[in-house]
Amino acid sequence: MERLLGFDGQLLFDSALTALNILILFFALSRLLFDPAKKLLEDRRNRIAGELSGAEESRRQAEQMRKEYEGRLSSAGLEADSLRRDVLRRAREQEAEILRAAKAEAEQILDQAGREIELERRKAQKELREDVAAAAVMVARKALGAAVGRRLHSVLIEETLKEMNEDTWQVW
Repeated sequence: MERLLGFDGQLLFDSALTALNILILFFALSRLLFDPAKKLLEDRRNRIAGELSGAEESRRQAEQMRKEYEGRLSSAGLEADSLRRDVLRRAREQEAEILRAAKAEAEQILDQAGREIELERRKAQKELREDVAAAAVMVARKALGAAVGRRLHSVLIEETLKEMNEDTWQVW
């Protein structure tokens, strides 16, 4: 049996020893190299998964912030529109108040002008009466040919004015 199928004992022993060495080397490498490599790969896989979930969370937060900013912009636009409407309303109110004040002032000016015109008209009527009365006294003095005293002059003016009707002197 020295040669079984062309294998000698030394070859079989060497082959068995080599297989045993390979098994020992495999177990030693798996403990020393494969387990740390697997752990390293697992850690890397976990880190990448964490980064991906972090990136997804960041993307969701960015999307949420974008929506929030769009909402703020929209509300700012609505607020600006509301503010613009409020300013326009206040401007219209001010305009109406200014117009009311201007109309009141114009009416006051017209009333004052009417009073002044009435005062001037009465003053002119009084002056006209006095001038007519003085002219009448002068005519009477010349007609009588006598000198009329100051007292008589006043009495004549008063009598003439009493005799004349108020409506006679109405100009307007």
